[in-house]
Amino acid sequence: MEGFCFSVSESTINTLLQTGYQSEPVREALKGTTNIEVMGISVEITWRVSQAPSVSFADIDTSREAFDDDGKPLEFDPNMFVVSAAVGLAVTGQEECEVDIEIIAETMFVNNKDVAFKAAGMFVDKYQSADKAIFKGICQDLISAINTVLGFYGGNIPRLFSMQSLEEQGIYAPYYSLVKQNGTMNLCGTYEQSDGFAIGAIPSGKDFALTVTNKVFKGFLNFQFRAHVDGVPIREEFSKDLGITTGKAVLKILAKDVYCEDIKDGEIFMRLGIDLIADGSVRILFSDPGVSYKCEFTPELLETGATLSMSGNHIHGNLCDFKSFTVLLTPVGEWYEQVIGGLVWVLAEAIVNFVTGLIPSVITIPFDIDLKEAEFTNLELYTMKVNITNLMNTYADNMMTVSGNILARLETSYEKSRINS
Repeated sequence: MEGFCFSVSESTINTLLQTGYQSEPVREALKGTTNIEVMGISVEITWRVSQAPSVSFADIDTSREAFDDDGKPLEFDPNMFVVSAAVGLAVTGQEECEVDIEIIAETMFVNNKDVAFKAAGMFVDKYQSADKAIFKGICQDLISAINTVLGFYGGNIPRLFSMQSLEEQGIYAPYYSLVKQNGTMNLCGTYEQSDGFAIGAIPSGKDFALTVTNKVFKGFLNFQFRAHVDGVPIREEFSKDLGITTGKAVLKILAKDVYCEDIKDGEIFMRLGIDLIADGSVRILFSDPGVSYKCEFTPELLETGATLSMSGNHIHGNLCDFKSFTVLLTPVGEWYEQVIGGLVWVLAEAIVNFVTGLIPSVITIPFDIDLKEAEFTNLELYTMKVNITNLMNTYADNMMTVSGNILARLETSYEKSRINS
């Protein structure tokens, strides 16, 4: 099935959650006091999330007992996952005790383009009846606090990832789906309606992977190369000693009609159209009569290859490895018929030799992509900067996989004030 799959590992989400937990305002927001009734007695419970959370994308045992944020039995979804942490609990005026908790998070589409996740409930089956009653009572406040920290407030829905970022680079498929599988969370794009995609493994040591089939990869290459054909011809001046005189030419070479023809075992085959304008002159006695040439390439669209390399957060592509081609220059006009010795044809041959060597070195249409730093901001709680690094690409089974790592950091108050000023 043609399409792509963007996969994130548990380590990706853990990096984001644990970086956010370093913010003191976040830790303060994950505290609260809730009045609940236990065994007919009203008590005041203070609580705080006392440990940085971590996630698990393992399959959820739906036979376990769980409450939603209203304290009612939770309805499970296949793409839910578990966020583990610890909560310090205390009846007001008494010593705090720490209890492990398992929050259940749901993954969702927003406008069928963006991906978000939020806390939806928590497991309570491991607690004794008294503790279960406490968690049922504080469940709404606890989950509300977690979702506020994640960015759900005032109607705002925080986007963890947006399809727009892929579409802006030419990676697109008509149908999208979310699939939790093999310990990863996967955003799949397919050309046919489907519940998923042939999801591969994230390479060892990497936080995420983007796997694309050849059809999607072709679309990416076409988008990038065409976007970097600027429509400005390359101008070259040329002169050649023709023995009894000198020939000169002004060449204008313009790339057009570039597209990916095929991809086999990671080798990229491209086609490239060229417009060539050649205007020359030959010194005869005391004049330099000009001549223009009609230019034809064989094949009409040149065969070439392309390379794609990655490092850090940088992607570089360019055309390379031009296959053999010929250029036929036919002089146009009437004056050349009077030139003795066919000097115009000699000049044309010299231009052909020059152009044949020149095109592979100047028509490479390079493109460079620097993946931008992402920013997640939540009111006054935190501003988190996220960068991609250690990019690499591999090929297998007629698919390319791009993988990498993420780095996350909190923006300091000094950086905020400097940027705002």
